[in-house]
Amino acid sequence: MKQKTCCILCDYEAQFESINPLDKNFRYDCPNCGTYYIDNAFMECDKSNIPLGLLSGFAWEETQYGGMNKTAITFDNYQYILNDHYMPRTREERFEQLMLYYYREIGNNLKHTVSVNTYPARCYALNAVEIAELFFEAIDKKYLTLVSNKNVAS
Repeated sequence: MKQKTCCILCDYEAQFESINPLDKNFRYDCPNCGTYYIDNAFMECDKSNIPLGLLSGFAWEETQYGGMNKTAITFDNYQYILNDHYMPRTREERFEQLMLYYYREIGNNLKHTVSVNTYPARCYALNAVEIAELFFEAIDKKYLTLVSNKNVAS
């Protein structure tokens, strides 16, 4: 049975359910991270030293473009995921990932009003504040432009 809870990776409101009668595997449906699965050992481990933002981005990419399986993020494989998959670790890499996301979703038509995407997983950002900072940096560098509502109407 699905329950409302906070996402274990990003703290957004998500739905959670046990998919194993012995409560060994769990499924999260998160608007930020997508649908992903974890095991009980990962759920209960100390995650203070784990870069959960990177795992959140990985889960979203797998949800969108791959195929998550029921043991997608486990206590045994999360280090392998972090080390062997492309993860933008620096701010510059996250900025590049945001630009790729923006152009993939909106295209090269800069007449759209830029709104701040509150979902950090889309570019593996650390949090929603960093997303806003990255958008403003893109505007400062003229990669994106803001269009006032007056100009949109005309």
